[in-house]
Amino acid sequence: TAAWCREEARVDRGGGGGGAGEESDGEAGLGGQEPPHAGSAQSLATARRCRRRIFALERELVTREKAEQERREHENEKREQAVRGLMDINRQLEEKLKARTDELKRVGQKLIEAQRNNDDLRGQLADRKKEVAQ
Repeated sequence: TAAWCREEARVDRGGGGGGAGEESDGEAGLGGQEPPHAGSAQSLATARRCRRRIFALERELVTREKAEQERREHENEKREQAVRGLMDINRQLEEKLKARTDELKRVGQKLIEAQRNNDDLRGQLADRKKEVAQ
């Protein structure tokens, strides 16, 4: 059938099937069968079947390409959604880290102040002990 389709394509283009090189190519592809004569009902039916098969294959190819494109777009959307989610989590973690860092700074400064106050109070206590001891 494929060889007949090639033969029919040559006939449709006006090449005919009468050349010596063309006959041997057509005969080899047909497994020794004689191709239908150009313009015969069998030849026209074969050409129609070949054209229908070609159109069906082209439709299938377009459908597959479209499905592949949709699959890629879906994967890209899922990837972008995952990235957005990770970026949101990252932002939240950065905010928590900044809040804890700020809190740690405040606590550190309060600790330093408390230590200074403690040192001052110890100094005052030591001075009073000296006054009382005198």
